[in-house]
Amino acid sequence: MENTISDLKKTASRIIVEGGHPICGELKLQGSKNAALPMLIASILNKGITRLKNCPDIRDVHDILHLLEEIGCKTEREKDSVIIDATNLTTYEISEELARKTRGSFVMLGALLSRKKRAKIPYPGGCPIGTRPVDIHLKALEKIGMELLGNADGKVADAVFKKKDNVTVRLSYPSVGATENCIFASVLGEGRVVLKNCAREPEIEDLCLMLNSMGADISGVGTAVLCIKGVKKLHDVEWNVSGDRIVAGTYMVAALISDGSITLRGVPIGQIKNEIDIFAKVGAAVTMWDDVLHVRRGRCGKKLSAAGDIITKPYPGFPTDMQSQIMSMLAFSDGRSIIKENIFENRFMIVDELVKMGADITVSGKKAIIQGTGRLCGAELIAKDLRGGAALVLAALGAEGSSLIGGCSHIKRGYENFVYNLKELGASITESV
Repeated sequence: MENTISDLKKTASRIIVEGGHPICGELKLQGSKNAALPMLIASILNKGITRLKNCPDIRDVHDILHLLEEIGCKTEREKDSVIIDATNLTTYEISEELARKTRGSFVMLGALLSRKKRAKIPYPGGCPIGTRPVDIHLKALEKIGMELLGNADGKVADAVFKKKDNVTVRLSYPSVGATENCIFASVLGEGRVVLKNCAREPEIEDLCLMLNSMGADISGVGTAVLCIKGVKKLHDVEWNVSGDRIVAGTYMVAALISDGSITLRGVPIGQIKNEIDIFAKVGAAVTMWDDVLHVRRGRCGKKLSAAGDIITKPYPGFPTDMQSQIMSMLAFSDGRSIIKENIFENRFMIVDELVKMGADITVSGKKAIIQGTGRLCGAELIAKDLRGGAALVLAALGAEGSSLIGGCSHIKRGYENFVYNLKELGASITESV
């Protein structure tokens, strides 16, 4: 573990891309960030061993492992697997310094309450893409049995927990994190909890399936209504993390922007139907079989078409995490497209950077109007968040000339070996501190 984490600390904050080199080749998809993080936290509920295979080697995973170690877990990485021994927890409190590094830390609230009946959790960090309020989490957890003892100037949630026998909780919004927190608070102990208006993201479904394999009793998996009957304890599990649907979409955009082609293996194809529909609209040729996907432009050298209107929504709608990458692609298109962002208010931070490259994009409230120019030029850019950083690298792949992108440490939060993979696929790309 220490060697892996040490290597990540040395990762680059600047990436230099020389555009005009097509992305071509084959790549095995990394494990899903958004699935792995709650699965790692789920290990808290089991007084034993949890092994996650195909767990991505990314900064957010490392940060969660540090948090698990802080509360007494033993962790180890063996190739693509992470092993957590949560037999003995030494504390119910996590430090502000570690918690601020990742948004996923706040989901430890429900898990610690369930396991230790007490939790002291700082409010979380993560990308500056929007307010992402935690009141949805707190109100739902209070209905299940949490009692807040203090709120330390809005910085720390200090709470105790006594699970109620039979409750029904309706989330005011299908928040992924709030759904995860409620699941964790409900799986152990007496009584039944019915969760309504749950998030339906595939990562929630995968989490429930993993917990059921550990002995939990969760029905309604994959729907907006989950019925959770508490059990006395969970048992050890070995679980395979599914491929990352957002990373799959990102590499597909890389191939299309650069007028190349890519074959991805380990793709959860059923989870990316919206993206595939958009790629078809802009003129991509997409071939799928089993968990393998191949994408290229329909005609080599032909400009991409506009995509019309795109609206981000909770799953099964179009994912906000793919919005920036799609915007980069549409900046190269021939025509007018509109993206409406309904999830996070600060998801358009990439616009000013794309405009530096010659993109024609205007923002009006929640809408970004993209008039494709067919070409962009290299520029000095700043990555301000995880997905936006990846999207700027994609734009640089298709641009004329060289681009220097600062702030690229964000990318390491969610993408494993991003620069190395692109270089292996034909990109002219380097990184430096």
